[in-house]
Amino acid sequence: MSRTLQITYISLGLLITVTLTILAIYAAVKANHLYLPIPTFPNVLAVVLPMFSFLVFLYNSSSSKKGFIVQFLPRSAGLVILTIFDAVLATVASTNLQPELLECAIDNRWIKLWTSKNVRAIKSIQEAFNCCGLHSTVDRAWPFQDAHRSARACIELYKDRSQSCEQPWKQQERKVLGIWLAIGLTGMLVKAIFVLAQRQEPNAMIRQHIRQANSLAQRALTQGDRESESYRDDPTEDRQPERPAIEDPEDVRG
Repeated sequence: MSRTLQITYISLGLLITVTLTILAIYAAVKANHLYLPIPTFPNVLAVVLPMFSFLVFLYNSSSSKKGFIVQFLPRSAGLVILTIFDAVLATVASTNLQPELLECAIDNRWIKLWTSKNVRAIKSIQEAFNCCGLHSTVDRAWPFQDAHRSARACIELYKDRSQSCEQPWKQQERKVLGIWLAIGLTGMLVKAIFVLAQRQEPNAMIRQHIRQANSLAQRALTQGDRESESYRDDPTEDRQPERPAIEDPEDVRG
């Protein structure tokens, strides 16, 4: 791989890594602040995967004097492992994006928050979307219903809140899962392109060596032809050596 092409790949990889990392951090902050019903492991995985992928990309892009087979096989192990994690992240995201599962996750999370009387969580969700309750403004909203307050306590306390929290909360859940899906699919696509480029590199090197060998052979043949033509054009080439003149015996006697 040429130096210029290597720098271009690294710059593009760095740009993709920074973009995906920023999106992952944004999704993680949103998920934490809004108490979204998402697993913790994929949330962490979405943040660290782009950075680890870029490090492995740098390692695989580094020049080496080893042969391709010796170099590619051990180095591809990191790409394979990270591709598996990309697939896991994309699978978790696409699975949880199914409407039935999304609805179930939202309901279960709100029930847990309401049952445990988690004032901080429910209050944060209601303040973020300026809403009350889950399915309706009186559905398990904060302030909680008790002997002194009715189910309408939230809309009575906050006069400007006329919507429930289900739809905006669910929309944020979809957004976070969509970011996960984009990170996983982008990671797999970039790694596939990189592996194909790496596989093409030895073929390009072989073709270059063949071209160089052909060029040298052609040069040698051309030089040989020139020398042969020069040898044939030499005017002294076919000239017979002159024999010494034989004197006439009579002249010798005289």
